[in-house]
Amino acid sequence: MPRELRKRPTRDTTANLSKRETHRTTKERGRAKAGGVSQARDHRTNTPPAPTGDEPPRWFFDSCREALRPIHELLDRLEENVTRFAAISVINYNARLGGDGKDFLPVPFENGQMPSDDLTPLRQSTDVDRLTAAQSKAYFKGYYPAEAIPRNSGDRKERIKQAIGC
Repeated sequence: MPRELRKRPTRDTTANLSKRETHRTTKERGRAKAGGVSQARDHRTNTPPAPTGDEPPRWFFDSCREALRPIHELLDRLEENVTRFAAISVINYNARLGGDGKDFLPVPFENGQMPSDDLTPLRQSTDVDRLTAAQSKAYFKGYYPAEAIPRNSGDRKERIKQAIGC
């Protein structure tokens, strides 16, 4: 290697590169792009290279997806726990209010979704008492999806009050 190239490159030293050295470095760069990772075959599965040089091969995505699966499962469980914790917090807040006179916070259903806009908001215990049969069935199914809906409207409304912390 010429002595001036051992130093930190400057404009002067790069300008003094011979045409042969410039051609060699350009050729090496081209070879690196053409024969890089995107063109390599996986020696374990003999997977062909990606269709274009810019995209990683298909096996790369499959390997990443498989490697990230435990993280996705952990995040799903974490999301479920946070949703459950938020619901418990709202129920406790509503229970501390102790009845009418102060507005309750809306409690999410068992699946984490908030009650739809076409259902009457339950701000006080009297709002639960005023629910229609269809609305009380919808609320009951949201708060207790695994249970059979009681035929008695009063029983449904009592269970809804328990679910929201009345």
